[in-house]
Amino acid sequence: MAGFFDLKARKKEAEALGDKKGAPNGKDSTRLQPWVEKYRPKSLADVTAQDHTITVLQRTLQSSNLPHMLYYGPPGTGKTSTILALSRSLYGPALFPSRVLELNASDERGISIVRKKVKDFARMQLSRPPGGDYQKQYPCPPYKIIILDEADSMTQDAQSALRRTMETYSGDEAEGDCGEGEGADGGGGGGGAD
Repeated sequence: MAGFFDLKARKKEAEALGDKKGAPNGKDSTRLQPWVEKYRPKSLADVTAQDHTITVLQRTLQSSNLPHMLYYGPPGTGKTSTILALSRSLYGPALFPSRVLELNASDERGISIVRKKVKDFARMQLSRPPGGDYQKQYPCPPYKIIILDEADSMTQDAQSALRRTMETYSGDEAEGDCGEGEGADGGGGGGGAD
């Protein structure tokens, strides 16, 4: 049962099944997804019960500058889903994998993760957006997004290293932190999803 909740193990299992059977058809691949992934909002329009937050985020889509944000609230209120929906609305399916880094800070919370994954991602060159209608549908701003889910569980050293990385690469990235419960502290820029 523990393996059911381990997303990495389920992804590997799905890939292994896909390799054995050939390319998995759409029905099998969605059947193997956890429920929360299968029904997660794909765009800001799909996010419900967060009307004020969605209005604020839609206004930020209109501008070319996305501030560092801290989303704070109880588990299950849609913090991670909202920032992922915002990211998909900004970049679309073609650029999302190269412009968005999502880390669960409760699993990967040490300074080595910040030094390796976050810094390497921040240093990467931005890929050019596809031409034509793609840029009419998705704004494709010239920065990357780093999502740190459960950022309140990061070590103090990792938080300091992250701050230095953000200061160094501030023109190239935006950050969305998602904190759970009473222990998350402020910091970062604009709004939050309750």
